[in-house]
Amino acid sequence: MNFLNFTALTLGTEVIQSGSDSVLVVQFKGQITNTNAYDINKNISLIFREEIYNLILDLSELEYINSIG
Repeated sequence: MNFLNFTALTLGTEVIQSGSDSVLVVQFKGQITNTNAYDINKNISLIFREEIYNLILDLSELEYINSIG
């Protein structure tokens, strides 16, 4: 699993296979707040380096999301 770290939030990414398709699983751990939302928005494109656009968003460990996020 690869990780992107932000203040109060870690994004973990992992590529899995679903039939013949590659799927990017993105796991959110922590909080999206007014202090980190700009940095997340600025850098979120890094998770698409492998050009996989089938996504599963795992929000089970996302504790908080500010309305700005």
